[in-house]
Amino acid sequence: MRSLLMSLTCLLALSGISAYGDEPGKATPEELIRQRLGDYLTAFNAEDSQKIASLWSENGVFTNLSTGEKTEGRKQIIADLDQFFADNENTLLTAEISRFKQLTENVIQVVGNTRLQLTDGTVESSNFEILFSKGDESWKVVSVTESLQAAASASESLKQLEWLVGTWQDDSDQVIATTSCKWSTTEVFLLRTFVIETESETSQGTEVIGWDPQFQQIRSWSFFSDGTFGSGFWSKNGDSWVIKSIHTLSTGQLAESIRVLSDITEDSLRVTLTSSSIDGELQPSREPVTVRRVPEATTTAVEGGQE
Repeated sequence: MRSLLMSLTCLLALSGISAYGDEPGKATPEELIRQRLGDYLTAFNAEDSQKIASLWSENGVFTNLSTGEKTEGRKQIIADLDQFFADNENTLLTAEISRFKQLTENVIQVVGNTRLQLTDGTVESSNFEILFSKGDESWKVVSVTESLQAAASASESLKQLEWLVGTWQDDSDQVIATTSCKWSTTEVFLLRTFVIETESETSQGTEVIGWDPQFQQIRSWSFFSDGTFGSGFWSKNGDSWVIKSIHTLSTGQLAESIRVLSDITEDSLRVTLTSSSIDGELQPSREPVTVRRVPEATTTAVEGGQE
């Protein structure tokens, strides 16, 4: 019943209708819908199903056009919602209204989209249409119709990281790391190779960055020359990228980390390791590192064995 719950996110705007809609001159219905959006999201993320129940008419109907599923009656809708909250903790729901239309004096249509992120990283997006009417007391939801959004293609999603293509190098006091990135032949993956040099050893590895259609998120899979391997989830936060990774070390230990790529320009970026642990034990913090693009002429010379 996950799809149903995503549509319920859209109803957040209606929570303020009964509070303000009966007082002419206070605000237009559209203004009420938008100003209460944040309030309802907070209630939904707090798993307050009773708050949501107050928005539905007793005979409300939910329809999922993608699956053909139909749920009738407020009681059953809220029962499904309670079951979802029991099975899924700490979900994050967001919604955006794209169109608002007053069909009659007492009937309003709202169209938009929702995004649901589960604790396992899965992200689902849907389009919705809500109809609600105003009776003797307040505005109530009478129907919600939903359809899943088409999944983004791998190449389309990875275009966000196209700036990675090329050769990059950071040179700190302890480590010299050189990374080269290129598109796969079909441009559905970004392929990165890297060499890490320290005073005592040199290691190398390969990383594949792709779009995971199951989780609807960019992911990466990395393999090191010492046998270490792992994967990471990429998410955009404003102008920065956050990478949450987990690796199995060659020793069998489990390493987890969170890296932030920020201050991204055509020729440089900043990498900050915000969290790092091995078998649950926190590791010492490190200073942020600035990584710079190696000019193409320099890259060609190095590959040709010239100085």
